[in-house]
Amino acid sequence: MSQTIVPSIDNGKSSIAASSSSATNTSFSHAGLDPSLLRAAELGFVIAPVLARSKLASARSYVGALTNDLDVIAKAAARYSPCNWTFHIGASGLLVLEVDSRIGYVPLSTLCRNSFGRWTKTLQFRDATSRFLIFRSVERSGRILGQQFQGLKIHTGNAFLLIPPASFVGSGGLSYVDPNATIVDAPDWLLASAPNSEKCEEIDNTFRAA
Repeated sequence: MSQTIVPSIDNGKSSIAASSSSATNTSFSHAGLDPSLLRAAELGFVIAPVLARSKLASARSYVGALTNDLDVIAKAAARYSPCNWTFHIGASGLLVLEVDSRIGYVPLSTLCRNSFGRWTKTLQFRDATSRFLIFRSVERSGRILGQQFQGLKIHTGNAFLLIPPASFVGSGGLSYVDPNATIVDAPDWLLASAPNSEKCEEIDNTFRAA
């Protein structure tokens, strides 16, 4: 099992992350658990169920405990089925770049200075109008993007996002582009330490499919 992680979140909830040393002495059955949740646990994502199944639902409106323990995730999946899932980006040691697939690719070319290298192979998920690129990052702040980068958004720190296998009533859902892809380190141009960038730590986030 993954190492215990207890995210610090000031949202009035009791947030616990269980580990192999948790109160459960026996493994809960993982049979029938969605492969996307198995993958999330394998990658150490700190996740929790979200009962609302609208794509406009707040990704902070989770129930139960935030955890990366597979047994706890399996129990929650059985208890709250059907439900969506959210993950705490900072507690998972990640940074996520959201790209509006209708208007974001030209600004993305500018942001990365047309350097399309290893970062393009990182784990990604998408819905009908957006793509989300997941990167490893120990920084709790990301670069502020100016008006010239419309269609792009950096999620980091205390931000939450809905993740696969989220599904939305009447409007599809989220799926991985390649669930077996690895997560690479965040490129320098996404970080607050990038030249001419400002720091920005997200305190709240509502998932939006543009």
